[in-house]
Amino acid sequence: MSRTSCDVVDEAFVAAPPSAVWSAVLSENAHESSWWAPYWEAHPRGPTPLSVGSVIDYVVHPAGDRFRFIASRFTGRITDLEENRLARAELIEGDLRGIGEWILEPADGGIRVRMHFRAESRSRNLLDRLLNMVFDLGKTHSYVARKGFVGLSRHLADDSAVPAGHANGPRETAARGSAPAEATAWGTAQESRDIGRRWLKGGTNAPRVNRLRDAIRLAGVIATGVLSRRPVRPLGDEARRPLPGDDLVSGKLPWTHGVTIRARPTEIWPWLVQMGCRRAGWYSYDGLDNDGVPSADRIVPELQRVEVGDILPWTATATDGFLVRAVELERALVLGEASESFTWALVLEPIDETSTRLVTRVRARYERLAIGLMLGLVWRPIHFGMQRRQLSTSSVGLSPEWARWTGNDC
Repeated sequence: MSRTSCDVVDEAFVAAPPSAVWSAVLSENAHESSWWAPYWEAHPRGPTPLSVGSVIDYVVHPAGDRFRFIASRFTGRITDLEENRLARAELIEGDLRGIGEWILEPADGGIRVRMHFRAESRSRNLLDRLLNMVFDLGKTHSYVARKGFVGLSRHLADDSAVPAGHANGPRETAARGSAPAEATAWGTAQESRDIGRRWLKGGTNAPRVNRLRDAIRLAGVIATGVLSRRPVRPLGDEARRPLPGDDLVSGKLPWTHGVTIRARPTEIWPWLVQMGCRRAGWYSYDGLDNDGVPSADRIVPELQRVEVGDILPWTATATDGFLVRAVELERALVLGEASESFTWALVLEPIDETSTRLVTRVRARYERLAIGLMLGLVWRPIHFGMQRRQLSTSSVGLSPEWARWTGNDC
């Protein structure tokens, strides 16, 4: 298969009755539910209720809420419906041609859900053509499918969707051991959800001027990178020596930063594990990465439990975010994504009884030169600016202790 065509099968285990899964699939395609949002939208033309011959317009946003302008639009016609077993549609118009199938098979304690997608791109849009040169259609679909499985599981009030593999080349879905926790979206405990709502309250209407202000500040840091890099530059062999998480991604682009903090790891660790949008924030430019909600200015006891597989949301409305890949108590927190395309490690290394180095490293892998150029020329400067703010500044609402510890207040 080329990058503009694919024949893939993605699957998950869902601990729910066949009738419940079947109803959820039909309701999503009938635009009666939105458990696949913001990645997938269905708008039926008719006839309804859905039956053989029904025509549905689809809009797929592979990047979710982050880049809404990136979208595929196509139309499908239902050709087969076998209750509690099979739903098949032919893609007849728009950016894609092919077939899409939902296949339900009974399994111990639930249902094995398979998504079979065979399609080729027919888009004439210049942006789509450029994206097709960079991104593989099959891998993109599998990424969106994983989000669908997580949303389906949450919709059914069950946290057991297990992405189980990819039938077209290398395995792209999450490992079986970590995916169940991914289905919990952004917290495994009710108290975490409650505290998340507390931080989010009032944030969605944050003044645009705050976003613009933070965007200007970020641009200024990036533009003066030669000087602004000095407070967070790696020292000694920090950029070269192995860190926790390095073995999770064979990264071609490792980016390492660090800061000396006048505190012990036990004092710093609670601030790291409570990070996340709808949690305690990211201690960076809140207008850009926390929906305008000030990052926490205290340690939040309800957010001190973090485990491998948990999700730390990256936006106020996202159903996904950073996947916790590894945890070493009071030493290392490694974040990433189920597709294993990157890791972000935050590592605490004691210097003496009163000081600690907080060393961060991002490792990203890519298969095509175009992706490498995009990461190096676009994403790396943005990450540097956001990371610098997190490490060495006291952003609006951030605990004064952090600024005192790092020796920065700018």
